[in-house]
Amino acid sequence: MKHGWDQLDDFPNQLDYVREVARKYASYRNSDPERWERTIRALQPEELKEITDVYREMARRNHAEVLSEWIVEQQLLLTRRKERWEELKKAEEAGGPTAPPEPQSIPLGEQLFDLFGFLASQHVKPFADRHVRYSEPRPDWNRFPAELEWLREPAMKWGVYQFDEQRDELDRRITPEEVEELRQIAKRVREPAERQRIDSWMRGNDSPEAAMVMWMRAVLAEFVPEQPQLGLEEHLRPDPALLDWSKLPSRLRYLSSPAQKYGNHQGMDGQTEFMIEMVDEQEVTGEISPRYLELEKLAERVRSREDRALIERWFNRFPQGQHPEAALVMSLLVMLDDYFPS
Repeated sequence: MKHGWDQLDDFPNQLDYVREVARKYASYRNSDPERWERTIRALQPEELKEITDVYREMARRNHAEVLSEWIVEQQLLLTRRKERWEELKKAEEAGGPTAPPEPQSIPLGEQLFDLFGFLASQHVKPFADRHVRYSEPRPDWNRFPAELEWLREPAMKWGVYQFDEQRDELDRRITPEEVEELRQIAKRVREPAERQRIDSWMRGNDSPEAAMVMWMRAVLAEFVPEQPQLGLEEHLRPDPALLDWSKLPSRLRYLSSPAQKYGNHQGMDGQTEFMIEMVDEQEVTGEISPRYLELEKLAERVRSREDRALIERWFNRFPQGQHPEAALVMSLLVMLDDYFPS
């Protein structure tokens, strides 16, 4: 079994026929562009045929849109992985453990489109017709929830900065007035009630509208870094000595330890960062993270109808807004539902 993470492992099933061509001819497009270009210019007839067959099949099945949607989904994950790697690299430079190799920040699907585009620029047939190219998914703002209507315009304006290169360009030309605009958006987005509404809507939502809100939040994280709020931190990470797990019914006591261990990774950003940490751990050790295995096993256990009903009744008695134990259990269950679905 292969335990290292690979972007192509997450390819949509209907794009199975694309994997090997992407791996062979697009994987180092951005890491070594000069060598890549020389390689593509020197393709042998059988290699060009291999790429051509995939191109024609994608055109026949109209799969450019499928690949484009996958690129959007992958970009935030890759951005988070890059940020995590930078932290590990700084720790290494300060005398810590060796950091894993620098992860790619460009989805391989995007690099495959670059391959097709390069061949088109060389007037190679059939690529010159440019029928298979990246297409930005079109958001349908009529689906946007009424309670988040105020967020529509900010998402439309700032959610277009999807890739690192775009945000780098924004950094070079952003005005003080725009930075202040982002501060005001961030202030409202980060209010606890508003954050909960946004997280709830985005959880499991792969629509283009949700993607634009996601990229808007990435812009906010870069240009208006969030400062820790002591009151919130204390609630999310309470003193273990003050937690009273006797509140849990005996049948649910098995949740106390994992809730205390993993429940402080709250919100989509916190949970995504935690999952990336486990992926990085797998890359370093070459083995599945013990934490991943523990959570996977726990997810199976909490799916029983009896336990779910008991948990719901317990939440009614101990609201998470008033009891840190309930907040930790809720955060744990959200993570299990999101990352270990049945």
